[in-house]
Amino acid sequence: DGVLLEVRLLAGTGRNAEAATWLDSAFVGMANTPAMSFADPVQIGSLLQAMVLRADLAAALDDTSTARQYAAAVTTLWERADPGYQPVVARMRPLAGQ
Repeated sequence: DGVLLEVRLLAGTGRNAEAATWLDSAFVGMANTPAMSFADPVQIGSLLQAMVLRADLAAALDDTSTARQYAAAVTTLWERADPGYQPVVARMRPLAGQ
């Protein structure tokens, strides 16, 4: 959650490339995280929000491949999410090439 807040601040001040680098580092660091750590719905929600932000940052940086990668993951994982998340899914679909 702390990384997500800092990344949002960076992005909000126009430092998109730096924000993307921070998120990429956080995602790499998660590769060694035990699966049990993801049992907390709050952590999963934060992870998905970070993935949405990473897709948006990639799009802003004209990195179509990365935008597609993260947007596709979000649309897959939130395909059947609560109605409140469906606008996010709909926004991610074009980035995912869907």
